[in-house]
Amino acid sequence: MSTSYTEQEHDARRADRDREARNYDSDTTARTIGQLVADATQDVSSIMRNEIQLAKAEVKTDVAKAGKGIGMFAGAGVFAFLALILLLIAAAYGLIALGLAPWLSFLIVAIVLLVVAGILAMVGKKALSTVNVKPERTIRNAQETVEALKPNTSRPAVTEQRTAAYGSARETTSREATSTYATTDATDTRSEASATRA
Repeated sequence: MSTSYTEQEHDARRADRDREARNYDSDTTARTIGQLVADATQDVSSIMRNEIQLAKAEVKTDVAKAGKGIGMFAGAGVFAFLALILLLIAAAYGLIALGLAPWLSFLIVAIVLLVVAGILAMVGKKALSTVNVKPERTIRNAQETVEALKPNTSRPAVTEQRTAAYGSARETTSREATSTYATTDATDTRSEASATRA
């Protein structure tokens, strides 16, 4: 509803501007640049408001659909858990039917469950131990940015890091430049010697 109201408001403003243009003897060049810029600004802002309202409406319907889906998955999880309990009880009664004592049947099922739980816990612990929650690259970049913004006198750590990272590249470049100059000097010297002999 708010979208249609904004569109109606926008149409009313446009009609007012059209009436103003007719008051200038239907001469659209009589409007000032300021009026044109103001009109363009209003048009852009109303378009942006309408787009934002449309996006909100779309997101709202998508969130409602996602909420229903999550509710269905939760219900399915509850029923699957209850089914697992019944299956475990049935497994224990199956062991009883094979001739084991009831206490021994339920004990075997419980031990199997504890073994499975232990294996899952170990795998989960191993997976969590490799996870690094701390955003180290972001922290390092933020620290470098802070160091770069400080005065030059307090930047030895950043200077050392940059020297280590770019030092070998500079050395290679300077060696190449030196060898190029040496080759050029040797060629010039040979050319001068040839010209002198001739």
